[in-house]
Amino acid sequence: MARLRDRPLRDGHYVECYANLDATDIAALASSTGVTVVDRVSEISAIMAKYRVIAGQLLAAAYTLASLLMCLRYGVRRGVRILVVPLAPHRSPWQR
Repeated sequence: MARLRDRPLRDGHYVECYANLDATDIAALASSTGVTVVDRVSEISAIMAKYRVIAGQLLAAAYTLASLLMCLRYGVRRGVRILVVPLAPHRSPWQR
């Protein structure tokens, strides 16, 4: 693929290009005036990492709330026993 720095640009023009660049090329482009480097893969990766953290926090909050409700309803001992069952490793009925 062509390198972005090989393409002549005039003032006020927008050029969208896709290229296989390494870290040194990206750094050279980013240091140029009037050039904006957009890395969509990194942006999407950062968003997904943020969502993964939020999902983990929501899951922990839901489990905490469920454990509180189970302990209030069934007592601490039975409530903990009810909540521990889904955490046990799954065994198929055909396994012995």
